Amino acid sequence: MEAFRAVTGLLLLLLAPCVLRLAEGQGLPPLDATDIVGSSSASGSLRVLYGKSKAWRRAFSQKPAVACSTDTGSLCAPLDGDGLDLTLLELATSPAHYDARLANSTGTRYGVVSAVRDQGSCYTCAAFASIAAAESAIASALDIDPNAVQLSDHGLAYCLNRKDGFQRTCRTPWGLREAQSTLTAALKTPRTITTANCTPNVLSPTITSSAAALQGTCRSTCSQTDDPNGYLNGQLDIAILGSVWEMQQHILAHGAAVTSLTLYDDFKPYFAANPKGIYPGPTKNAQPAQYHAVSGDTHYLA
Repeated sequence: MEAFRAVTGLLLLLLAPCVLRLAEGQGLPPLDATDIVGSSSASGSLRVLYGKSKAWRRAFSQKPAVACSTDTGSLCAPLDGDGLDLTLLELATSPAHYDARLANSTGTRYGVVSAVRDQGSCYTCAAFASIAAAESAIASALDIDPNAVQLSDHGLAYCLNRKDGFQRTCRTPWGLREAQSTLTAALKTPRTITTANCTPNVLSPTITSSAAALQGTCRSTCSQTDDPNGYLNGQLDIAILGSVWEMQQHILAHGAAVTSLTLYDDFKPYFAANPKGIYPGPTKNAQPAQYHAVSGDTHYLA
């Protein structure tokens, strides 16, 4: 099997700058402010760009040669400045709906999203999200069924990141960047990352709350990696995505992007009062309530 080089996205899209303390949630610690794309500015910018992209599509449907000429000011003219025209053109020509779970969206023989797995109540969202994005990247690069190469969430969460004798447990927070760095480093060393068949996920609180018990679960049940087709012979990279449209292009190319979400304590009350509203971002005195990491594989442009 030819080695692949795929990219998993580390998209740090937070609802607003978060304070540096851990809120009760899924175990994801707050991220540095330099990693944050605030929802208000990002969504507002996207709304403006999308409005312009729709206007360009209308103009192109009426007079293609005028809308897409080489004249200065046209979206099809040579690039200059900050590349905003390229972003606008990419947005204008993007599909309105893309679902990486579906083969007719991805253009592959399969969808590129593996089956949903359960992290239970443990603080392992960074590991689960990173594994899901990696599986999508591998499936996209090799055009294979993503369920044919299920990596071990448990192995990444508890077995690959032990340093100086420290053993993470179910309630040990872990950041996205560290989780993805650990995963990409493991894939560079043969037989380091294991599949879910070799190191299955354990949800028993009796085991996951005990460092000593967890050490026993890190012994692979397979002599190798349970990867007879050589799907793990490639390399994964991390790309830091700084905008919503970069996220969209990344999902189109690689199947998924990992995102970190901060929920504030005014989030649920807002939707209780506005069931069909669009959350505008935290109010002045709102406090972080939960941090969570997920792998995103779908986009919609209204």
